[in-house]
Amino acid sequence: MPYFLDTNVITGYVLLLDPWYELANALFRKDKDIHSSNTVKLEFEKVTKFLLKSYRTFLVQINNELTPEQILTEKNFIKMVKNIQLQTINSKKLELNQETVGHLIWETGGWYEDTATNEIIQIINDLIIQFNTTFHSNCRKCKNLLKFHNRTKEYSEILSKFNQLRLANNKIHYPDNMILLDAHDLALQKTIFKFITSDLKLLAFKEDILKLTEINDMVSLQSFLST
Repeated sequence: MPYFLDTNVITGYVLLLDPWYELANALFRKDKDIHSSNTVKLEFEKVTKFLLKSYRTFLVQINNELTPEQILTEKNFIKMVKNIQLQTINSKKLELNQETVGHLIWETGGWYEDTATNEIIQIINDLIIQFNTTFHSNCRKCKNLLKFHNRTKEYSEILSKFNQLRLANNKIHYPDNMILLDAHDLALQKTIFKFITSDLKLLAFKEDILKLTEINDMVSLQSFLST
């Protein structure tokens, strides 16, 4: 069955610290008939440029907070990580579950008791290298696995209806509206078709989107892999 991947799924696949990393990688291992679009590719390039710098900066911040030749408990390490003030990059601040990153670092080290800060610093340095390696490796895999669709029609009537949809303060923003049109255009060529995203705000409009387009179904990344 053909699938169309939203930007956040591909981002999750290439970024080691992304909250969707494990699920996105499971999807890429499971399915081969996967599609996206040139609009997604452009957003991906813009988003990952910010995320790469933000994640790397945060890991360096953690290292800078650690004093060599000391001993830390897991509880105190996690507390320290949670209390770090994220740096603003290009007037934006990364939305990040800092506690999750702290646990990832500790689990990567495989520590079951109090640990020397020198070991933690080394694990974080290794993670930075692994983070960069994973990103470039999975980007290359994306180019081989994904088929990027180029939409040639505007579908201005559907776009207008997208722009009118409202749920409380939620609406379909750019470039989500363009990406949905890309998926609609591709769905006209492929009769069995599913749109996969980790954007729950976009999924709130699922019923309306399916009525307005030829997309067969829309599912969250998590629910897709649980079926």
